[in-house]
Amino acid sequence: MRSSPGTDPGRALALFFKGHLDLRPLEATALGLKGHDGQLEDLSPRGIRRQSRFYGAWGRRLGRLRRGAPPALRADLERTEGLARFCLHLLEDRPEHPSSVDLVFDVFETLAMQAMQARTPAELSDLAARMNALPRFLRRLGANLERAPARLAPDRAALEDAVRSLPEMGRYLEEDLPRLAGGRGSASAKRLARAARPARLALVAFSATLRARLPRSRENWALGEREYRWRLRNGLGIPESPRELGRIGRRLLAGIRLRMVGVARRVSPGARGEGGMRRLASRMRRLAPRGDREMLAMYDRLSERARRFLIRKGLFRTCPPTRLRILPTPAGLGEALTTAAYFPAPPLDPGRKGVFLATPSRGVREKLKAHNPYHAASTAVHEAFPGHDMQFFLWQGMGQRVPPWRYLHGDPKDWSTSMNIEGYAHYAEELMRREGFFTPREELFQLAGQAWRAARIVVDSALHTGRMTVRQAAGFMEREGFLDPETARGEAFRYTKWPTQALTYALGRLEIERVKDRCRRGWGKGFTEARFHEAFLAFGPLPPAVIARELP
Repeated sequence: MRSSPGTDPGRALALFFKGHLDLRPLEATALGLKGHDGQLEDLSPRGIRRQSRFYGAWGRRLGRLRRGAPPALRADLERTEGLARFCLHLLEDRPEHPSSVDLVFDVFETLAMQAMQARTPAELSDLAARMNALPRFLRRLGANLERAPARLAPDRAALEDAVRSLPEMGRYLEEDLPRLAGGRGSASAKRLARAARPARLALVAFSATLRARLPRSRENWALGEREYRWRLRNGLGIPESPRELGRIGRRLLAGIRLRMVGVARRVSPGARGEGGMRRLASRMRRLAPRGDREMLAMYDRLSERARRFLIRKGLFRTCPPTRLRILPTPAGLGEALTTAAYFPAPPLDPGRKGVFLATPSRGVREKLKAHNPYHAASTAVHEAFPGHDMQFFLWQGMGQRVPPWRYLHGDPKDWSTSMNIEGYAHYAEELMRREGFFTPREELFQLAGQAWRAARIVVDSALHTGRMTVRQAAGFMEREGFLDPETARGEAFRYTKWPTQALTYALGRLEIERVKDRCRRGWGKGFTEARFHEAFLAFGPLPPAVIARELP
């Protein structure tokens, strides 16, 4: 007799996985599943009601199953129930998902990723179909914006960023995307070119719609204490209050500064105390690549140097066999991407590779300061090896050993997987520091990068509970996060757009290191770095605190 999803936890998880991807097709593409590559989310009132019914029913069902589930499935049910609860919250308690301007950026990012990975006529056809769906998607989003309550109106700075970025997106879709996708002259390429024009016009028209809203817009980025606490608990599993997090961030900063003072003395014996360290760091920070081409070549060299270091040190049992592709961040992704990003290798499609994106200056020389050569070494470690690209490369190789529903990330504002993914990439930086990868000058800036992530804890928790303005946040990031003014302003803006995401780097790293310490004590002489990395990554992107309960 066949079991029903009401009694079989494994089958229920598989059905939830399929149903969620039917509703959020961009996520299916990110995972490497092909059935939804030509689709966009249905933002109509009917589509949103369908989502609410789905997440409400499945949240209750998964909760019931979790209470009586075997231990092997309990973590998956807990994680997936939390995902359903978060999606439902943003649809009903705070109905901000259907009117979020950030949805346009999510669509654009997915289209760019598809173009970078397209190989076959069928993939080009799917890309064209998704672009053909974009005008209707934007009309629906515009209608939802008009209906949204005033408390969920887009923040003025976010609107201004979208107004600037949307025409750039349109140019990219019409001019750069067909070249990236290749296949010129084929029927599929012609279909792609035909789809690009109306997609561009729709983006330009939507930009004009948003520009018309600017005179009546206002600052509206702070979530408020109650909502922020809800997202800490339900999105990240963090029990501390925002004020407690602020104190944690400041304690981390104090310890990091002491270590920076010691490294500064190794770099320059005359750099005495914190003042000497800051003056040295300020002088070193002036160094920057002379142009975008030099910047991209620098990241290529550093990424390859890190890959070879990993092989020599034996920190992992398997390493990527080839160089990572490094490309300029597509114009149109907005002001929030100040330095670098990563388009992940789809974990469920081992034939695809990830892409390291470095944000170019596009002629604004001040922006090249974000790519200081000493800081770039830790950026390459974070985005490439053994950071994001190593992590997704290893997940690809694990196949069905990692259940596919663990890769779901839910609503774009749910950062639960980021505690693992960004926490791990930040952990990778510290791992390489301890193993001796960085020169003393690079180490000073790697520690400055740690200060940057610790400062994010202070800033994010203060911004969204009304204890800090955006200008104050930028000043704090410049002073305590050791950032140049241009990058500090972009970072402060980013935190207004993605509440709680900024916490996941430092807090995720600390949780991973606690898991590692526990394994070191438990395994005794059997502990090695390679064994720990294999065991930890074998859980996929479960939160580190959950992995700590599951590791033997």
